[in-house]
Amino acid sequence: MKVPKISPQQAGPSGHVENQPHTGTTERAQPQASAAAADGPLAGMPRRQTQAGASAGANRSTIKAVIFDLDNTLADAKGVGNKTFAPAFDAIRQANRGTLDEAALQKSFDECWRTSFPEVAAKHGYSAEMTKAGNDAFANLSVPESAPYVGYSDMDLVKDLPVPAHLVTSGFTHYQNSKIDRLGIRDAFKSVMIDDALGKSLGKKPLFEKIQASEGLNASEVAIVGDNPHSEISVGKALGMPTVQMLRPGVARSELADHHIEDLSKLSEVLPFAKESGDESSPA
Repeated sequence: MKVPKISPQQAGPSGHVENQPHTGTTERAQPQASAAAADGPLAGMPRRQTQAGASAGANRSTIKAVIFDLDNTLADAKGVGNKTFAPAFDAIRQANRGTLDEAALQKSFDECWRTSFPEVAAKHGYSAEMTKAGNDAFANLSVPESAPYVGYSDMDLVKDLPVPAHLVTSGFTHYQNSKIDRLGIRDAFKSVMIDDALGKSLGKKPLFEKIQASEGLNASEVAIVGDNPHSEISVGKALGMPTVQMLRPGVARSELADHHIEDLSKLSEVLPFAKESGDESSPA
């Protein structure tokens, strides 16, 4: 089956992205949202269990949908260039007023490339003034036109999946949307959802559940593909969804994940994809 193209996003009166029909959406995470291809290179590859997934047994469910993370899964988070975050880091530094010494402040900045800003601010003891300065600055960031921002070389393989693909990413909505559009991958996904750092974030769990419900699938039929053991791998595991950790350069291996791959071309080797709607067969 071909992955249907998503419809353009629609903004509500508040400027926030409103929920849209199941035909393909870009959405903000809302507190109340606690409910949720054609044959190509991936479809024709041999499907083998890795050692990490061998314990899952021979009776694994057929995968009928895949949820992808964005940063350090489909594209290097630092690929936008160090200067992109400079306005936010400058604003936080000015608001610091001695709360953190320079070494501690720089360490927190380094973590912003792989962890959401609210988590970084809380972990490192940012003052309310520092947190507000960071939120205000990050909320207005976008990928600079001059930034040589491209995805990983295997990113386009998402379009060749034999099942629907969804994208769930965390961060500031304006900035995350600018990255998605710059990469030109929006149409590869049936839905695009953003766990907005400025909203009352509940994490990715309600978004994973929402996608599962919209597809009408069991949790075991929805796979999670990402790099972060905390924001997506552990959440998928808790929901009973098969998890695949992308071991991109710099990503530490987590044994929480069911499977580990370094390239999306290996995805069909660890996940038993459904070839057609209703196909329940296991891989050979």
